[in-house]
Amino acid sequence: SVTSADYALGGAQNLKKIIFADGIKRVPDRMLLRSNSSHPGSNISEAVLPESITEIGRYAFYNCDSLSAITLPGSLETVGDHAFYDCDALTGISFPETVAEIEYNAFESCDLLTEVEFEGPDVDKVIGDSAFANCTSLTEIELPGEVVSVGSEAFAGCTSLAVVTLHNGLETIGSEFLKDTAVTEITIPKSVTSADYALGGAQNLKKI
Repeated sequence: SVTSADYALGGAQNLKKIIFADGIKRVPDRMLLRSNSSHPGSNISEAVLPESITEIGRYAFYNCDSLSAITLPGSLETVGDHAFYDCDALTGISFPETVAEIEYNAFESCDLLTEVEFEGPDVDKVIGDSAFANCTSLTEIELPGEVVSVGSEAFAGCTSLAVVTLHNGLETIGSEFLKDTAVTEITIPKSVTSADYALGGAQNLKKI
């Protein structure tokens, strides 16, 4: 199984589809990036991930502007930092119940992302710093009780985000997690034990 493939497919500008063979456990870091380029992304529009994948590596699909949809396998546990950063065509993402960690900046600046879903209960989940920051088309998000921690600025800059639903089970909310959003009202669950500066910068917030 491939364990290292930094920049392996960088510059393959005619590549539209990538298929990861069954049995592969990890999408390698930076596989599609171009080194020493001002536009490092790939033109792929489709990626097929087998049910053996447990981790999507760092920068795996960074700046893949044509990637409009991807199905995350039911075996997935971790989405690495910057994995889908600036995937401008991505409109929706559904996390299987097995996912335990969405690392920092994983989906930042996905301009057309409108739907984020978490499938049924299974494991505790952690959402990293700026994981969904600057997703300007996102209008609502519901975090299930299995989400125990939300990082700093997790949804900062999501200027269309008006509805955020948090459930009992959440323990930690990072600073300014709703900065520069359209949220006017929020209910903080009784399970929250740490929320320093959590609502800082939420200028449209009127009721808590």
